[in-house]
Amino acid sequence: MRRQVLNGQYWMAGVCLAALAMMGLSVGACSNGTEEGEVCTSMDDCEDGEICEDEVCVEPEGDIDCELHEDCPSGMLCEDGDICVEDEGEIACTSQDECPDGRFCEDEICVIDPFGPFAEPVEIEDEHYFASFLADPALDSAETEIWIVDNDANASQLDTGNIDCGEVRSCTLSEDQTHLIIIDDASSGDGFDVLTAPVDVDSLSVQEDPTPMVESVTRPRVRGNGVKFRQAESGTHVGYFQAHDGAKQELVTLHDVNASLPEAYDFDPTSERILNLVPSSLDSLNIYVSNLDGEPPLGDILAHIDGSNRPGDAGSLFVSESSVSGFSEDGRFVAYATSGPNDHEFCSSDSECSQTGHVCGTDGRCVAVEPTVHVIDMAYADKVASSAPCTSHDDCGPVNRCDSGSDDFDGGVCQPQRIPVGLPVSPGPGCEATRNDGSFAFTDIEGPITFGPDHRVYFVGQRHCIRTAADPEDDVESDIPRTAILAGDLTTGEYEEIYGNLDGEDYSAADCSGDAGTSVGSECYIFIDNARLSPRGNELVFMGSNPTVSPGLAENRKEIWRVRRDGTQPMRIGGLSGAHSALEVAVHAGEDESEDDDNQTELDNQHEDNGEGDSNGDDD
Repeated sequence: MRRQVLNGQYWMAGVCLAALAMMGLSVGACSNGTEEGEVCTSMDDCEDGEICEDEVCVEPEGDIDCELHEDCPSGMLCEDGDICVEDEGEIACTSQDECPDGRFCEDEICVIDPFGPFAEPVEIEDEHYFASFLADPALDSAETEIWIVDNDANASQLDTGNIDCGEVRSCTLSEDQTHLIIIDDASSGDGFDVLTAPVDVDSLSVQEDPTPMVESVTRPRVRGNGVKFRQAESGTHVGYFQAHDGAKQELVTLHDVNASLPEAYDFDPTSERILNLVPSSLDSLNIYVSNLDGEPPLGDILAHIDGSNRPGDAGSLFVSESSVSGFSEDGRFVAYATSGPNDHEFCSSDSECSQTGHVCGTDGRCVAVEPTVHVIDMAYADKVASSAPCTSHDDCGPVNRCDSGSDDFDGGVCQPQRIPVGLPVSPGPGCEATRNDGSFAFTDIEGPITFGPDHRVYFVGQRHCIRTAADPEDDVESDIPRTAILAGDLTTGEYEEIYGNLDGEDYSAADCSGDAGTSVGSECYIFIDNARLSPRGNELVFMGSNPTVSPGLAENRKEIWRVRRDGTQPMRIGGLSGAHSALEVAVHAGEDESEDDDNQTELDNQHEDNGEGDSNGDDD
């Protein structure tokens, strides 16, 4: 709390003010023995450097304790939630080290760190946006459709013309909704071909035949308004990104085409960050992050995860070709998911490792294989890259953690933040161990990983432990995997279950039925496949069970849902019948988010016209 700076002078001023108030006189009639002070009710009423004490503006004596900036006089800031210091104004910077504590170097200026101790809460606001998805038919004779819905469940079908999305690997609407990006088997040779076709905004239709973007590539993935992919060149793989209307950009040179260990990379067109995950052995992982216009990522290692502490057989692969990752829009945070060993407290025997599934490792620290989301705060990446010594988490920045086996941070070094969510089914005790201890932890992490404006990261946890027909009726597991949207706190590494089958209840179509656009009650328990934040981060769009199907199909027949990021107001918005299942969902900005207001307004109007009184669930 702020220290009360009182001496005889200030006490007399307070008494005088009280007396004047009773006599109806002004403050100018009162002298504190040196000079007159201004009447105040808060720091804002006082001149720079003065504090408001007993309703009088006075010069402070000594340091002023504080918790927030508002506890300090005008012209001062609360440093580290402790002492008021002079506000030095606009401070130029080229690195984080040049900024005072509690500030962040952004665009070469030290600004108040939104992830620091003075961050303001971010309220949930109304937002208009769209989701597009493939509607995959249950019957082979039916066509695969592309639908676009807004968050109020107004639906429109995209006319794909001569393109049969059921005959290709995938059809995805670009983020700006102007192109259809098509991935299909290569017409010649191995791999895949990527094609694109422009979408007419007025009619919501594809009117031109698709044209090739790239041919015979591997691992193509749509990202924003383009696609990332790999091409084999001279015994190596080279990663690229190509926008639907731009030139091909090289991302990263990867290892040997025939490498035995899987490696993963991702690219975010918004932040222009490149992430590359390269196992250096079966039980270790190197992490590289770079900018599109920066140094090659396979230069200096940004971070290294060493899983050699885990005893027993090796083979704890950290990554796969489909590894989950995510980027904050401003590029400050990079996240990736693993299911590998995490080291915890010091130990000399297994008995000292109290947590379920933890054993004492060969390096004298308790260790467990855990599905984990790791987050790197790039503002303090130098501390992680150098494994800087630390005696507290604050030494590594507001997000990166001080990794140590003891509460006093003995031998601690800076590492990425981690958010473990449970134990995998394999390798590890998985379902049985966490069922017995009552924790019902998650066994898998499902992407994508998206960052919210509330300093949290969002993803899906899945517990693939279901009751089969052979299990007794009173088994603690449910008849579908228990799933939930999770929000991980970037500063603590803890997570909260936002929405989903939180209690592990059985699926019931009757509890989840209702027309699209109707809020769903808390008794609805569905299987959630993935979830991503809306463009402004107020809501989450996710694929969940289609409530028109039986329990046996609940895990496989998907519908489009949305929910506020605080877990309230869940709603079906896809409107699919049981004859279709949603695939390949993407999220697009509404009229209030578009850079091209005229085109977006036309698109909004077209969506509303096509969706008025209509639901795409009516067409089988």
